[in-house]
Amino acid sequence: MRHPAAQDCAVIGVPDEKWGEAVKAAKSVDFIAALPRNPVGKVLKKTLREPCRAGRARKI
Repeated sequence: MRHPAAQDCAVIGVPDEKWGEAVKAAKSVDFIAALPRNPVGKVLKKTLREPCRAGRARKI
């Protein structure tokens, strides 16, 4: 959030072979146009996790 080009950020858990789940922000970074939010402005983390979990049997 401190970078001048960042307007928003979110941290999510994603599947990890070794740990079961890993923190996405510490492991990699994705650039998207806007974070998905509900009508009151809360970040929809489930929506953010969907591409990371596609095709996996285990859903953490």
